[in-house]
Amino acid sequence: MNEDLDVKVFAEKSKKLTSKNDVERRFKVFISHNSKDKAIACQLRDLLVIIPEMDVILDDCSFEIGEPLPEIIVEGIKECGCFVAFLTKNAEKSVWVNQEIGVAIGVDIKIIPMVEEGVCLGLLEGRKYISRGYGEAILDAFSTICDHQTKYENG
Repeated sequence: MNEDLDVKVFAEKSKKLTSKNDVERRFKVFISHNSKDKAIACQLRDLLVIIPEMDVILDDCSFEIGEPLPEIIVEGIKECGCFVAFLTKNAEKSVWVNQEIGVAIGVDIKIIPMVEEGVCLGLLEGRKYISRGYGEAILDAFSTICDHQTKYENG
């Protein structure tokens, strides 16, 4: 995890964000990424799991060996309030990432693209995105997800 990220600061922020409302159901975030980009996806997951009312779906952390992945992934995306897509040079070659993005578009949930410099947005062309070229990208994604969670819960 980036040494500049202060987990205690984010824990306090998340308490303020989530203590405004009594959350009746957990907010779920699906993180789509290529396995070669797991470290950066885990940085975001590690921040999000600080929030008590939030669940994060991140491949091998969320699925059991032997489970039918296509069906579980589709169901997982459908149950989410937010979908994060790490669009990297590795992800451009990934059939899984593109299929997951297609499902997220199809179920019309909030999509937050995290785009590495020089990578095509593909199916997400024309959407506002977070550039991974900046050091604050993970913090921007965290903040965007927390803001969306608050809006989602307030209906």
